[in-house]
Amino acid sequence: MRFSVLGPLRVETGGRTVALGGPRQRAVLAALLTAPGESVSRARIMDLVWDDPTPSAAVNLRGYVSKLRAALHDPADPEPRIVWDQGLRLRVAPGELDVWEFDRHTAAAHRLRDEGRLAEAAEAYRAALALVRADPFQDVEGSTRFEEVRTPLRERRDLAFERYVATGLELGRHAELVGELRAWHARQPLWEHLAAQLMLALFRSGRRSEALAVFQETSETLVDELGTGPDRELRQMHRRILADDPGLQAATRGPRVPVPRQLPAASAHFTGRATELAALDGLLGDSGEAVAVLSGPGGIGKTALALHWAHRVAEKFPDGQIHLDLRGFDPAAAPLAAGEALRTVLDAHGVPAEHLPDDTDARSALLRSVLADKRVLMVLDNARDAAQVRPLLPGTADSLVLVTSRNRLSALTASGARPLRLPVL
Repeated sequence: MRFSVLGPLRVETGGRTVALGGPRQRAVLAALLTAPGESVSRARIMDLVWDDPTPSAAVNLRGYVSKLRAALHDPADPEPRIVWDQGLRLRVAPGELDVWEFDRHTAAAHRLRDEGRLAEAAEAYRAALALVRADPFQDVEGSTRFEEVRTPLRERRDLAFERYVATGLELGRHAELVGELRAWHARQPLWEHLAAQLMLALFRSGRRSEALAVFQETSETLVDELGTGPDRELRQMHRRILADDPGLQAATRGPRVPVPRQLPAASAHFTGRATELAALDGLLGDSGEAVAVLSGPGGIGKTALALHWAHRVAEKFPDGQIHLDLRGFDPAAAPLAAGEALRTVLDAHGVPAEHLPDDTDARSALLRSVLADKRVLMVLDNARDAAQVRPLLPGTADSLVLVTSRNRLSALTASGARPLRLPVL
């Protein structure tokens, strides 16, 4: 049996499509498929199926389940597909659900991409995206709360397509990507990063005027629909195309350095700090802030908070996550010198030791060049002072730096870094 939810809800078995009944009955099956193989409470099912359930809803639910059991019955399997198990559980075997296959392909693609096996990664992304037929659960008429189920599936789909395009651009397949990018952009005209990718693919294909037209059309749509202009990334792409920036051209590919994923494991028991996490989330918007200073007394949980948040947003920084202990308050070792810290970060980005300048200022300038077209998250832990941090800062706001320190680092915040003082719990 095959369950498909990445588009209209569909169940197939033995070469035929299973008749799933009317809208409410289909919505019940969809609710069970939100947690395949797991017990779903009747309250949760009713919450996803009915906006305002009437007293008869519980009786109707039993009737829908009975009919679904009959529809999904397999003569070769004596156990019903839907079973009572402290709720209702839909039995789904490995390989029977398209979302699981999608996740398997994307996980393989992410791993291959990180290993530098770009052609194989592109094929894995393509296999995942081939399973996407339309909007998740497209024809399911559940309650308004069912939207919370669709949203994360859309985000996983969009991330896979974004990584697929980035991989294709690295492989020099810009001309081949234009058609796919145009189709996706037509469906999601407010997705600014996608518009920037389309502009880059067009520019690299020698279609500069079309790239500029995409910016104009997207800008007008954003103003009409949201009352706001394009974000920083899209504006920057527009300026660089206008200037015929040679840095936008596809680089000649040599051996690819694995994407740095250096974040230490976050605490499995982290709780609280909702206010501080929300403040950190604010850095991801179009504020223009690329540096935040998380300060507070020693032992208060600055590093735990920084790592918890960094893991939570890591996928928004596809070019890597750097963690560096600056040892600003280590009683057994001197603070890490800026030149040595720069060497460590540049090494993580594949700069050979023989290409490293001796001078700290020159290393700092080289790091800004390396990060110019990348989205990287850096967690600089235990900083002593602003002088230790400044040489490590990127030159654009596409990357983000989170600094932890016992000191407030006022010299950094005076220069535009966002201060976040951590109170005692």
